[in-house]
Formats: sequence, structure tokens, C-alpha cells
Amino acid sequence: MRALQQTVTLCSTMRSVDKGCPMLKIRVRAASIFALIFLATAPVARAQPAFGTSMEAFGGALAGNWVGEGSFVEDVQGIGKKGEKFASTLTCVWAAGRAALRCDGKEPQSTWVILYFWDAGTRQIRYVGVNSGGGSSLGTVAGRGPKFVATETGASADGGKLDATYEIAFEEGGNTRIDTGSTTVNRAKTPWRDVYRKRPR
Repeated sequence: MRALQQTVTLCSTMRSVDKGCPMLKIRVRAASIFALIFLATAPVARAQPAFGTSMEAFGGALAGNWVGEGSFVEDVQGIGKKGEKFASTLTCVWAAGRAALRCDGKEPQSTWVILYFWDAGTRQIRYVGVNSGGGSSLGTVAGRGPKFVATETGASADGGKLDATYEIAFEEGGNTRIDTGSTTVNRAKTPWRDVYRKRPR
């Protein structure tokens, strides 16, 4: 769009000169052609959106492939019982021009997806998550690393209310992620700790 506006300006200049000065006309045309070639070959500078530095730090730390283990904080029908251990894989990739980060998780009997994004209105990281067991959650992430704090609310498939607060810490040069916190289900608070390790690409 910007190049088009400059081309129109050059054409207008040529028409005004064309009326009275043949020699100047030739020079202007030569200069105009050079300018058009320059505009056609010059790289286009694209303005980068001003995402929060916290999103850059969080997304940069979380992006990649992870293998983790943890335990269920409640009974999940058809998936697992409270206290049972589980192994999981997690793949997080940038999306929407690095305005968001999508994480896809998989356990032996369930899958889930979480979308983290920068909310310019509130200037914080927000996220929404859903799983194949019918649960969902909404939350926020605060901090600039290497530790972040997440707070979320959600519901299980049967409509039970869930509240969780946990710390996300990156250790060992960013190759280990440790989530430590607690989840409250129907007023019963359960502490938990999940550990993920980054897999080589």
C-alpha cells in the first residue's frame, strides 16, 4: 500500500513537469524509473505488534516438545482416579504471528489443548484449555521468568467447579519445567507437582 502511494506521487510529478520542459521530462522519467525499481526490489519493513515482554519470555520458555509425569487431583471418569500417576507428552508451538502459543497434550487415555495469548486490553497473558474428558478452564499467567504464576478457574465434565493456583518454574537451563500448586474441587484442596523435561528436536 505504501509503495502504491509513492508510485502515484511520482506519476503526478511527471505530469506536472511534462507540460513545459522536455529535457527535465526525460530526467524526471529516468529518476522515476530508478525509484520504481528501488521500490520494487527494496525489502518491505513490517511493523511488529507490541506484545508483552512477559508473553515473549513465557512463550519462549514453553515452546518445544516435553515429556512429563504427574498425578490426578480428582477422579476423571474413564481416564484416571485421584492420586493415580500419569505420563504425558506436550508440544507447544507459536501461533498467530507469535501473539499466541498453542500447547497440545496427550496422556494414555486423554488429550487436551491450551491456547495462551497476550491480552492487550489487560496487558497480561490469558489462556483457555479443554480436555477430552469434558473439562475446561480459563486462566492468567503472571511473571517474566524463570518463574511464572498461573491462576485458573474451570469445571469438570459433571459441572464440578475447579480452582487452581500454581507456579511454573524452568530449571536446568530451561530444559526442565516444574509445576507446583494446588487445585480446589468442591472446596477440597489437593496439592500437586508435575515435572516435564524438554525433548531434543
